[in-house]
Amino acid sequence: MGFVFAILHWTAFLLQIIFATVCVASGLFYLTEMIEEYSGISKQIFKWSQVVVGISFVVLFLFEDTGIIHLVFGLAMIGAAYLVLEHYPCIDMFSLRFVGLIVLMVINHITAYYFFRDRFLSF
Repeated sequence: MGFVFAILHWTAFLLQIIFATVCVASGLFYLTEMIEEYSGISKQIFKWSQVVVGISFVVLFLFEDTGIIHLVFGLAMIGAAYLVLEHYPCIDMFSLRFVGLIVLMVINHITAYYFFRDRFLSF
């Protein structure tokens, strides 16, 4: 009796995972179609989101003491993102600007990891 319920449980669980994956994939596909259709508006959204992220880097540096290294690499990453967005929507993945953006993004994530590794924040 318990074996049948275990099989039923795992089958339902796998079907839920498959259904959730298909839902996320279709939502991302719809989002990419909207970005492709309205590239001018999406470029403006990307630029303004970079401004908000830059302001949040400065605010975190001033009030949360995230460190100057995290601020410098974060603002450098945003500058590299602006350079990449100049040629939006045609982005060359092997250009020096894009590769530099990816390198700066990885370094920025590493500095954020080290910041949160050293500080335990209880909620």
